[in-house]
Amino acid sequence: MARSPRIFFPDAIYHVCCRTARGEMAFSDLLETREFVETVADVKRLHGFRLFAWCLMGNQYHLVIQSCDQVPS
Repeated sequence: MARSPRIFFPDAIYHVCCRTARGEMAFSDLLETREFVETVADVKRLHGFRLFAWCLMGNQYHLVIQSCDQVPS
């Protein structure tokens, strides 16, 4: 069964997180980690959200973001 679509609100603050299963590493090496950070920066420029905090750990990452005043279509 598919999950319901997410509802986004303008100017809302979200905690975005991802944790791997069984303690596996989220990023295999430094290059992959850098690519993830660059991807977050690219998406930030594209969609205009504010990034308040971020944390990358071995098996998880966390982002605290605020959506822009325009809801994506």
